Amino acid sequence: YLKPAGGSPPPYIIHRLDQCTSGVFLCTKTAKAAAALQSIWHGPDCVKEYLAIVHIRTQAAEFKKGYEFEVDAPIGRDSNLADDVKRTVDPVGQKAKTRFQFLACGRSVAVLSATLVESG
Repeated sequence: YLKPAGGSPPPYIIHRLDQCTSGVFLCTKTAKAAAALQSIWHGPDCVKEYLAIVHIRTQAAEFKKGYEFEVDAPIGRDSNLADDVKRTVDPVGQKAKTRFQFLACGRSVAVLSATLVESG
């Protein structure tokens, strides 16, 4: 579907979500659509919200539906890892802030919403 007839160029990749796991791509068929979508994706009106299924190691009273917290820490590449995609907290890294909200909780598993608030 993405390859136009006549051997035209491949699709324009706008974003790849978490290449080490799902590898989901956001792409377009034309340069014009790519330019428009790039502008939206990197603009202030695009809300990036993800769902996460997490294993809970410690039971805490606040781990219940509706509980929210933010992680506000700069991130950068971990020079100790061979994988140049993985990130770690780095005092000289790029700004990053993510808001998490518990949507559902079990005894050892929870479903969280993760919303990107700020990125560098």
